[in-house]
Amino acid sequence: MRIGIVGNKNYQNKRAIKNLLFELKKKYGKELSIISTGNKVGAEKLAKDCALDLDIRYIEYPLMSEKYNMFCQQNGKPAFLYNKKYSPKYKFYQVSDIIKNTDFLVIYNHTNDPIVKKYINTAESKNKKHTILG
Repeated sequence: MRIGIVGNKNYQNKRAIKNLLFELKKKYGKELSIISTGNKVGAEKLAKDCALDLDIRYIEYPLMSEKYNMFCQQNGKPAFLYNKKYSPKYKFYQVSDIIKNTDFLVIYNHTNDPIVKKYINTAESKNKKHTILG
């Protein structure tokens, strides 16, 4: 089961994310993968930290303007697609990649965050199963 976790950059409830991942790990075991953006703050940062703490496979889809890292190796994109000059279209690619490669999307604290609203709208337009928490 591939679970995407995204959310507001101000989200700080690590306990909620850790509890969710703990329950998912009990249910899916080694079949569980967490997919996120690799953001340095907020829900995505907490998801990465909790997944690694709980020894859950973690896959990252950073913006193409960011550095390729060991968590990108499993996302299927080659290293040469990263470390590019920033372009606003990279956020669109990131949202699309995460939606396309998850079985279920968990969205944390979506209030007034245009990027998180983009995830919600894209998930709904593609009939992707998702839930909004926090």
